[in-house]
Amino acid sequence: MPTRRNIYNILEDGGSTIASYRRGMEVMKARSRANSNDPTGWIFQANIHGTSENNPTFNQFWNVCQHRSFFFLSWHRMYIYFFERIVRSASGDLNFALPYWNYSQPNQRVLPQPFRIPADSSNTLYVSQRRTQINQGTPLPATSVDYSRALSYVNFFTNTGSFAPSFGGGVVSRPMQFASPNVTGQLENQPHNVIHGDIGGPGGWMSDPRLAARDPIFWLHHCNIDRLWEQWLRLGQGRSNPVNNSTWMDVKFSFFDENGQKQEMSGKDILDTASQLNYVYDDMLTPPPPTPPTVSLIAPASASPQLVGSTSKGEVIRLTTSAASFSISPVAQTAFSTALPVANQRVLLAFEGIEYDNSPGVNYEVYLLPNGQSAPKEENYVGTIGLFAMESHAHSHTGEHSGHEHGNHDTGENNSQATVVLEATQVVEALRQRGEWSGQFRISLVTTYQDQPVSEVRFKQISVYTL
Repeated sequence: MPTRRNIYNILEDGGSTIASYRRGMEVMKARSRANSNDPTGWIFQANIHGTSENNPTFNQFWNVCQHRSFFFLSWHRMYIYFFERIVRSASGDLNFALPYWNYSQPNQRVLPQPFRIPADSSNTLYVSQRRTQINQGTPLPATSVDYSRALSYVNFFTNTGSFAPSFGGGVVSRPMQFASPNVTGQLENQPHNVIHGDIGGPGGWMSDPRLAARDPIFWLHHCNIDRLWEQWLRLGQGRSNPVNNSTWMDVKFSFFDENGQKQEMSGKDILDTASQLNYVYDDMLTPPPPTPPTVSLIAPASASPQLVGSTSKGEVIRLTTSAASFSISPVAQTAFSTALPVANQRVLLAFEGIEYDNSPGVNYEVYLLPNGQSAPKEENYVGTIGLFAMESHAHSHTGEHSGHEHGNHDTGENNSQATVVLEATQVVEALRQRGEWSGQFRISLVTTYQDQPVSEVRFKQISVYTL
C-alpha cells in the first residue's frame, strides 16, 4: 500500500520519491505540449481546479474545485487521489505516493529545498511565480501554519444560515465552486487559504485559484490538508464525517484516471483512505496528536449566534493598505459587557461579504484590542483571514460555465458572500483575567508580510456575535 510521507523525511532518506515526482511531472508536461486536451497532462489536471481558458469540449470538467462549503475536503481528496495515480503511472514508479509538507513543524516551515533550486531546464519543481521570500528560504510565519484552532472544533459542518464555526464548512444543497452565502470551514481558512496566500504572494500562482494547481507545491500542500483531516478524525470525542448527509455522501464529481478515462466519485467513496483509496500516511500508526486547545463550547450545527455589535451597516469596508483598524458599534453593548462572564459564552468575529476583483496576494492577521491599546500584541491575535478564492461575482472566472454536468460549475447566486468566522473567546477571556476587558474594543487588521494588497479587498461588514 503506498504510504504518503513527510517530504522532509524523504529528503533525509535520499529523496527517491522526489525524483519520481519530477519525472512524472516532466512526462505530464510533455503530454500537455503534445496535446493540450490530454486529460493526463499537467495543464489539463491544473485546469480541473481552475483556469481562465475556455474550451467548449472540456469546460464541464474544468473550474470545478469546491471551496467555502463542506465539499471542500472531500472534493480535494478525490482530486489529489487521481492526480497521484497519474503521476505514479507517468513516473514508472509503481510505489509512488504523494509527499506532504508538514509546515506546522517548527523546523519544517521553509519551502522544501528541491522546490527552491533556481530555475533551470532540469528542475520542474521550481517556479518563479511565488512570493520571493518563500523561494529564498524564509520560513512561513508560525501564526499561518497553526491548525490547532481548526482541529479544536468537533462539528464537521454548520447548517446554512448559521455563523457558528465548524471544522469542515457550511452545508450546501449542491456543488458550487465558490459556495455563497456560506461560512468557510476553519481548516479551509487556516492553514489552507492562508498558506496559499503566503506562498503565492502578489501575482503568484498559489494565490489564484485559476493558477494554483500549476505550482508543484500545491499538491504537497493539499496532501497535508488531507492528512490533517485524518488527524482530526483520530482525535475522537465526537468528531466524525457527515455520513448522515445524503448530499455530501452521494453527489458525484468527475475526474480522469491514469488511462485518461473519466471516473466518478462521491463522499461515500473516500471515507477510508486505506480500504477505499489504497493509501495511508506515515504518521497514522503513531498515537494521535495531543488534543489541541478546545474552545469553551462546541456549538451544534444548528446553533444561532447572537449579534451584539458591528461596523456601520451599509458602509462597505475597503482595504487597500497593509494595516487598518475598526471600532465596533454596539447593538446591545450593555448586554454584551455583562453577559460575557456567563460560563461557556463564546465570542465570534464574523467578516462578512468578503470579495475582491483580483487576487490581492495578502492575508490579514486579526487582533482584538481593548480600548486604550494603540498597537496589536501577540496576546491580541485572534486568527488570520485567508483571502484565497474569494473573487467577486462580477469578476468570477467561471460564471460563464455554470450549469454543466452535475452542477459542478455553479459559482453561487452571488459570489460576494464569502464569510470567515474567527473565534475570539480565548483572547477576550485572557483580557478579562488581566483586568483589561471593558466590553469596548477595536479590531486591528495587519497583513502577514506587511505588504499592501494588489487589489482592493472589500468587507460588507465586520460583526461580533456571542454564542
